[in-house]
Parts: sequence; structure tokens; C-alpha cells
Amino acid sequence: KVLGRLACGHITPPNKNDDESKGDGTEKNNDDVLCSEEVHQATLSLITSIGSIGGILEDDEMEDFDDDDDKKEKDDDDKTKTSVIEAARIFCTDQLSRELQFHAEQNLQNVLQLTSFQINLFQNSQMGTLFRPVRIDNSAKADTEKKIHKGRQTEEEEWELQMKKELAAKKKNKGDDAAGPAAVAPALTKEQLEEVREQDKERQILHRLVENLYPYSLKAMRVLIASDIEIGNGCLSILGPIVMRATIVSSSSTTAEKALFQQPLPQIHKCNRLTLEALAACVYEIEESLARALCQALILSCSPSNNASKAAIAIANADNDGSPSVPSHTSTIKTTQQLQLQQFSSGWSIIALPCPCLSASQVVTELEDFGDVLSSDSYGFCLPLLCATLTGPRTPFMGCAEVVLTLLERHAATSVPWCKDMASAILEFLKHDRSQSVTSPTVLETLVACYSALGEQQEQQEGKRMISTAMLAPLMDYSIHPGRHCRLGCMKAITALAMSSPSVPAMLKRNPLVENRIWVNCFAPEENVRTEARKAWRIIMGGDEEDDSLAPPSVLYAIPLLPLLSHEDLTISQAAAAANAAAMALHNNKMMERNLTKLCATYIENYPTENTAQEGADKKTPSGLSAMEAPAAATSKATTATKQKKSTSNLTKGLRKTV
Repeated sequence: KVLGRLACGHITPPNKNDDESKGDGTEKNNDDVLCSEEVHQATLSLITSIGSIGGILEDDEMEDFDDDDDKKEKDDDDKTKTSVIEAARIFCTDQLSRELQFHAEQNLQNVLQLTSFQINLFQNSQMGTLFRPVRIDNSAKADTEKKIHKGRQTEEEEWELQMKKELAAKKKNKGDDAAGPAAVAPALTKEQLEEVREQDKERQILHRLVENLYPYSLKAMRVLIASDIEIGNGCLSILGPIVMRATIVSSSSTTAEKALFQQPLPQIHKCNRLTLEALAACVYEIEESLARALCQALILSCSPSNNASKAAIAIANADNDGSPSVPSHTSTIKTTQQLQLQQFSSGWSIIALPCPCLSASQVVTELEDFGDVLSSDSYGFCLPLLCATLTGPRTPFMGCAEVVLTLLERHAATSVPWCKDMASAILEFLKHDRSQSVTSPTVLETLVACYSALGEQQEQQEGKRMISTAMLAPLMDYSIHPGRHCRLGCMKAITALAMSSPSVPAMLKRNPLVENRIWVNCFAPEENVRTEARKAWRIIMGGDEEDDSLAPPSVLYAIPLLPLLSHEDLTISQAAAAANAAAMALHNNKMMERNLTKLCATYIENYPTENTAQEGADKKTPSGLSAMEAPAAATSKATTATKQKKSTSNLTKGLRKTV
């Protein structure tokens, strides 16, 4: 803690207030004094030394000894040396890196909370002066925009306008020269002087955050990972997510956040990029010269999860004029392209790569040429790029799908912690037609390999549950997807998972959502989906493979099944109806009557009135809506009513099918 705080610029030793500060993500010791430049540099030098010790590799060189005592003494020295190296390595890759990660996370949150007034106060004013934000005249701006849209000015009009501006500037300069010493700023009142003192305090806090604390924490990271490449690679899993998040926010996020990082605070944007490039250089399986390409590809692959949709729209609507600003080779994205998004477990969303994407092509090709399994830290760091390559309907570069699927299958046995992210990317890829052209390995083979490895890991961990609900979430989501390839892949993955370990079927049987998804697909209209689902059902719930009958579901089958009767896709709603009818026949008791009553009540509750759509279309313009916004609002309400009617229509068919 002491070394981490000194490396991040703090001089106050850690105390009991640290735990309180970590609770709300903000420092409560606002009077904490920054350490001097000499102390900070000495701390960084110490980190470099410890990292160099931790990065020493154990050599297997054997020496011949004539005396057994000399050999024994050498063995004792080797053991001591090994223990020191191991202690230094653990200190750097686990303890110190986590402390640096905490301070960087804290500083990033403080930077993201800065208001436009604070940024202007810091950038556009000096100590001892009264700052007043400049108010923008929206009416004048609107008039200028109207003139621009009306038509381009002629050359004579532009020349005349320029001459008027120059004359006005000369008159102003002459007036200032004539005023001379008399043109002194008016004296400040007592209230204004108090306001100046408050603004000076705010400037000091902002300077401490922007110029010292934030850059110091990232500089300490760069020093740590530069001490030795093995140490840097071991820190990727801890330092990578926070640096990725900071760089993504400052590079490929919404327009407001771009303005925050890239224009008023460019020093923070530069620190983020330098630190991410330093981390990328620690992926020792690829050439160090490709670190910048890996950094660029990762930025293009991700978007902050809380603004994922806005970021996708901003990137998709980017034009060549640079507004909003994005990396140069993404300007070829058409405004009509729909970028697919998927949530990533590290706190951001994966977006489709531009087409073509040279940086991604270089990195993925280099990873394939390595020809062996990457280290777990390197693989986790590069995984967002691999997932983004499979996202979206367009191919970022020729042959990318085959290469990426090969990499995912190669790392299936060693990447169990990322099973959810890998499965989400593969199932998202199955939604698109380009997935059907991949032959070696096939998409389904890669998905099955991921969950087979997960089951084998569960078998090895006796008494410890490895299969979490989050790992099964992609299968639960895509098993009711309209695309039959997604549902077939989910059923095959569940079958492979159940067959990989004897303890897994009982674990899956206790999950009502897993039971529901398999049971619904047992009545899917597609034969291959239905066959695979029934195979999984017999493995998990029990039954003879040669017998066509199915074991009954649990008595609580109707709770997750009723919402699927009104699914927007007719294939899913009809399968749910058939599954509901079959379950009622197998549970011919009081539960059947109760479920029928619940079904009828749901139908009556959701049935729209006859004039619902007409009311939405004929409703008068609400107050506050312009003449152009009113038709859009009415259309939206009519569309909502139409969707509700369609949903109820599917529910009606489901009810009839059930009866």
C-alpha cells in the first residue's frame, strides 16, 4: 500500500480512512499532500528494481562439482534465490498491480465526474482571477447555420465579410492603445474576492487530479510493466481492464466524453493511449512492433457498456468531416450499417469492426502464426478483438472467421473463465449468413468445445462448482432466438456439457430455466433442433434413447413457459404452445386446472381493446411537441398497439394450440 500510494503521488501513509474512501470510490483525505518529484522518481526506481528481480527466469544450467558440500551449498543458494524471485514476482503481479489499479480506478471516476464548468475553470483561467463561463448566443448560432444551409456565399461576399472583421479588429486595438493605463480592470467586490478564493481552491484540486494524480498512477503502471516483459504480461489481467476502459472512453465513446478527453484534457487522453500501448507490448506472443496495431484494434472493438448504443450510433454516423472524431480508417462505415452490440463481462460492449480493418488483420494473423496456446493473460487481453471479429454481418478481413474460430477452439481447454464471452461471440456469429461458409472448424464444433472444456473442468474440481449461471446465460438467451442455427448450437452445447461430467446433469436439472429452454425446443418445428433437444432432455432428465416418450418436466414448468406464448416470433410461440400442451397432459392433476386458469387470465389481461390503435393514431398533438414531432409520436403509439396486437395474436394461437 505504501509503495503504491507513493507511486501514485500520495505522501500520506494509509490509515483507517482508506477503507472509508474505498467504499464510495472517492478520497476523503482531500488535504492529502503530493509527494515531491524526487520521492516519486525514487519510488518508480524501486519498482523497476523489484520488477527486474521478479522477472528473472530460472536457468537450468548444471555445473559439475567435485565436492558434495559445494553442491549442497549451491542447492541452498538456488532455493533462496528462487524464493526471492517468486516473492518479487507475486508482489509485482498481484499486490502492487492491484494497488495501482485501485488508484487508477479512483482517479478515472473523479475525472469522469468533472463538469464543463470545472474543465473551463482549469483550462481557461489563471490563479487569482475571477472566472465567468462564456455564454453562447444560440440565436446568433442558429442564424449562422441558416445562412450556411441556405447556400454557399460567393467569393465577393466572403471577401467583404473578411474585410469587415479585420476593420473591426483594428478599431478595437486602437481603442485599447488610446485607453492606455486607464483601461484597468474594475475593482472586485468583497463577494467576488471570496468567489476568487473559492475558485483558486478548486483550481488546485483540479490541477492535482489532472496534472499529478491521474498521470502518476498511469506512469507507475508503465514503469511496472516496463521493468520486465514477464512481469508486464502477468499484470495484464489486473491492469488491462481499467486501462482499456479509460482508453475506450477517451477514444471511441460518445461525443461528450470525446470532448472531455480529447480536446480540453488531451494530456489524459495521451496517458491512456501510452499505457494501453505499453500493455499491448507485453503480449509477447506477437511482435512488439504490432503493439500499436493491437491497441488500435482493441479500441475499435469495444465501447463502454453504459453508452454502447450511443457509441454505435456515433460511429455509424461518422462522416469524413471528423464529427464525431473516430480513427481515420473507420470513416468508410456507411450510415446505414447497423453495428451489432454484445455485452462483455469486463464492463464494456463489443461492437463490429469496420470493414476493412487492417490493424485487426495484422494482429489476428500474428496470433495464428504463433501456432501455440497463448498465456492466459495474453489471451484474456486479446479476447475482445477476437470476439469483435465475429460480431456483425460484415467480414472485417478475408478469412477472419476461420482463423478466429481456430484460435477459440485451441484455447477452449485453458480459457474456462472466459467461456461466457466466447459463447456469446460464437452465438452472435451464428445469427449471420457468413457463419455458414465456415467449414474448418465449424462454428458448432467450436461452441461445443467451449462447453465440453467447462464440464471437464467441473469434473476435476471436486466439490467446487465451476458452472455458474452467468456461463449458461448465452445458451439461455439464444435458445429462444428465431434463428434455427442459434437454437441448434445451444442444444448441442447443453448436450456436450451434460455428457462431459457425471455431476453436470443433476446440476442442470435443478435449474428451471435450463429445463424450460430444452423443453420448448423439444417441440421446435425444425427436425434437427427437436432431435438434439430431446437428446439433451433424456441425458439430463433421464429416459431411454430408443423410446420416443419424454420424461415430464417439473411441476413449476408453467412459470417460465407462459411468457414464451406471446413471443414475437411465431416459431417460438408455437413451440411454447406445443410444449405447454404436452406438459399439461403429463401433469393431469390440479396443476393442470391452475395453469389453464392462469393462461386464460393472462390472455384476457393482455387482449387490447378494439380502438387501441385508432386512439394512438387520432390522439391530438400533446403540448410541448412540435408539428413535426406529433406525427412521429402518434406513429410510435400506433406501432406499439400493433405490436401488442401481434403479441396477443400469437398468444391466441398458443392458447388454441394448448387446448
